[in-house]
Amino acid sequence: MLETQEIISKRINRNCVVCGKIFETYKNYSNRGPRHTLYCSKSCAATGPHNSRAKIAGIPKQQIWNILQAWKLKGNLRLVAKTLGVGRSTLKRQLEKNFPTEYMEIAKVNSQRKLKNTTKSGTRFEWRVRKIISHKDFFVFRSAGSKTIVDLIAFKKNRILLIQCRANSQYTKEELSQLHALAEMIDAVPLFVWRNDSPKYEIIFHEVQLDESGVPHLGKVREGVV
Repeated sequence: MLETQEIISKRINRNCVVCGKIFETYKNYSNRGPRHTLYCSKSCAATGPHNSRAKIAGIPKQQIWNILQAWKLKGNLRLVAKTLGVGRSTLKRQLEKNFPTEYMEIAKVNSQRKLKNTTKSGTRFEWRVRKIISHKDFFVFRSAGSKTIVDLIAFKKNRILLIQCRANSQYTKEELSQLHALAEMIDAVPLFVWRNDSPKYEIIFHEVQLDESGVPHLGKVREGVV
């Protein structure tokens, strides 16, 4: 009975900011955002001033054009949406609806820009790995722009390393199989190198090995290989 009284005591009455209807809500919802405290129903919340669609619906078409140009300059629609205080997906749909041709052109340019930045990041990582291997008295060659399974080739006396560099630990079994098969052909050691950004930046080396069933996997690098 005491618990029921405590729950009832937390109930308060509010006026909906859209329709003016008095509705009952819980006092502990006051810190959970305006959607829980200012509207009596989902329909009112969808048309209320805190809703992204309602905000964008009130923006003139000329201002939407200016938003499109700002996106073209900044290259980040999320920052533009944050400045306006609206959702990125809602803003994206509105831009596509009002200016479909310009939207597709800018989206294509930004996609190419993002791909270019990713390529630069991968190149910097390859040079970083090359520097580490070079300090181990290896002669290292980088296959720049080859788009092959091997990014770096390292030589040292009678030892050859075939290295695949990745900005993350994602890979496919086919890629590991190709790298291991190519290494077997020339009696080399296949290595998979990736970087871990969290909790601290580190470069991790793995040797591509076969299990008992012949399936390639990432194993620990044997002593003396690098």
